[in-house]
Amino acid sequence: MQESNPTGIFSRTSEKETSWWIQDACTSTQKDLPRHSSQNTSPHSNPSGGCLEVLLKANTGPPDIEGHLKSTPISFTQQDHSAISFFQFQLHREESLLRNIPVDKLLAPDENGNRLLHKAVAQGRRALTYALAQRFASLNKINEKDAKKRTALHLAAEKNQHLMVSDLISLGANVNEQDSLGKTPLHLCAENGYLRVLEVLKNCKNNGVCVEVNLNDHYGLTPLHCAALAHTVLVTESKKTDIDTDMGRFLRLRRDQILEGINCLLQMGGKPELQVRASRRLSLVA
Repeated sequence: MQESNPTGIFSRTSEKETSWWIQDACTSTQKDLPRHSSQNTSPHSNPSGGCLEVLLKANTGPPDIEGHLKSTPISFTQQDHSAISFFQFQLHREESLLRNIPVDKLLAPDENGNRLLHKAVAQGRRALTYALAQRFASLNKINEKDAKKRTALHLAAEKNQHLMVSDLISLGANVNEQDSLGKTPLHLCAENGYLRVLEVLKNCKNNGVCVEVNLNDHYGLTPLHCAALAHTVLVTESKKTDIDTDMGRFLRLRRDQILEGINCLLQMGGKPELQVRASRRLSLVA
């Protein structure tokens, strides 16, 4: 059985790479638009004439702001306020630019089945992802899939983008959609030990969202099975590696993360007694 090996958080892209979506969406119309200097464009102005120039300069900040748009914690530090304000600023700018993108361009997939929403998630651009997800949700398209049948929520979970996961769910993304391997977003974060994403899904379940904790993938594995298998592999590899080396410490850290994820899945209602398809019983490694 071969499993995909997600790469974790995407590294930040260069400024040139950040213009992909506006190029995809505006290629057929930009020659008809008057050009404006980016110096004359503000987040509050109409960007219809200079969307390409603005987007070439846009999103040079960190790809993931540590403050959720809809969170209401008891207290904020000044840094928290600044982070939320910056995210809201980015979001307003992206929303303004997206108003000029026609629906057919917005929803058009590329040769790999990726839409603008998938690409924004893959690049770790939270504000753009939120703005696009709002548009997609309004068109009942937030669960659109790529060539591997992955939704934007799958990609966010696979990239360990816990804030994006929370955003997408709040906008109506289905947490139980399955990709071409039958995996849900919960499978993906469980087998990689992405604890913050697991906590988001756990909180969603506690707040009434229907999260299918014991859903099988196409190999007959539940998220708990996937996590247990990952833990078993890490235990085996750890025994072959000197514990005092960097690799030894890394494997120990990953093993602990997976084990903590297993505990989270059990709290969510994961059933260790369920059998793997083809009657192959899986033993959890404690």
